[in-house]
Amino acid sequence: MIESFRARRFSAESGTWHWTLHLILVDGCGLTAIYNQSTLFRFRHISAIFFASCTLFISTAAAQESPQHLVLVLPFDNTGKTPGLDWMSEAFPETIGRRLTEEDALIINRSDRIYAFERMGIPGNSHPSRATILMSAKEMDVDLVVMGSFSFDGSQFTVHAQMLSVKSLRMTPEIVESGGIAQFMDIMDSIAWDLIHSNVMHGPVTGDNLTQKRAYIASKTSPRLDAYEKYIRGVSASGAKEKLLLLQEAVQFSQDFPEARLACGEVLYNAKEYSKSEEILKGIPDSSPLAGEAHFYSGLAQIFTGHFDRAEDSFASVVARLPLIEAVNNLGVAQARRGKKTAIEQFFKATEADSSDPDYHFNLAIAQWRNGSMQEATSQLKEALAIDSGFSDAKSLLDAIVNNQPLAHQPLERVKLNYDETSYRQLQLEIERAKLRKTARP
Repeated sequence: MIESFRARRFSAESGTWHWTLHLILVDGCGLTAIYNQSTLFRFRHISAIFFASCTLFISTAAAQESPQHLVLVLPFDNTGKTPGLDWMSEAFPETIGRRLTEEDALIINRSDRIYAFERMGIPGNSHPSRATILMSAKEMDVDLVVMGSFSFDGSQFTVHAQMLSVKSLRMTPEIVESGGIAQFMDIMDSIAWDLIHSNVMHGPVTGDNLTQKRAYIASKTSPRLDAYEKYIRGVSASGAKEKLLLLQEAVQFSQDFPEARLACGEVLYNAKEYSKSEEILKGIPDSSPLAGEAHFYSGLAQIFTGHFDRAEDSFASVVARLPLIEAVNNLGVAQARRGKKTAIEQFFKATEADSSDPDYHFNLAIAQWRNGSMQEATSQLKEALAIDSGFSDAKSLLDAIVNNQPLAHQPLERVKLNYDETSYRQLQLEIERAKLRKTARP
């Protein structure tokens, strides 16, 4: 049986996103393999994009609860006339999306949403009709869409929200919450509770709904409202300087604010302020759902500042949470820079996971060359050049091996810069669905 789904991967090297079709082959025993459209349709060898046997993936998926819904949360429309509150539009997908993620949902994040809308010719700041929203949701393969509006009359803040089931084309009953503007965070948590316990997600709770809802809201930790405003304005800002200033203020206002720390750390990393980035990111506790991404960017900062021991620890922490190919590769890079032979194991896993990436073959070849395995290194370098004939470093190393000549400079392993947990989670979701559909068929 063949199942298919689309996922998006970011190439930091080219600075572009790519939509790809992945095919999931499921036999009587379950998952057989996962294949990538790009290799399949080039009529070259079909290669698994995750570990060939998928053993590591399956064991990790079993250890973690698989997401059950792919959800798009849209910015809420500001229907009021009070100036200065437009930033709240983006606050709803941020907070409600995070609350749904804490349950069993996989959320289309802001950058993915903007990219997809622009790809379909929908401006990022537009207010699309429900017909356009439905068309977009189908194009993005999402299951549920959250939409709504808000208004403030000078004293009372009122929010309306609904959830659309893309499959059944049914809307949940309208949710209405209101209160003072100081209760903004609690109002969003209240809406999240109602959405989670709607018929299209978990369904109604047993017992006293109001008591359980109040307990749910009280259990949530939220930053100060002024810090949250700075954060939302920061992630929405287009200029790097403005973005950094706002995010630094958000962290300053609320020290225990992982989302602001992560966003600020990434901006500092992109500005090559590696030490400052690492300092900000280390304030994110390991218990946070954002810890994996924080460790990833900390690891990159540590590699670029030559702290390979700390980088190894950071990427090992990422891999322990999720076996992302890029993190496995970077763990190998950190180990290789420390002279550890265990690096070859990581690079081998990376090539098995994605044999269409020339960097992984090149990194494995360097490790094999340093280990004295010239024939194996030659084979990997030829693989890299078959994928990218202009890969000059691979060609230089291959020529040096074949001609038994010294290299003008020592080759350096390629570091992967993109952290893409969303595609991994989407793959996890689709694997579980494919297995359930297989089980349900006679």
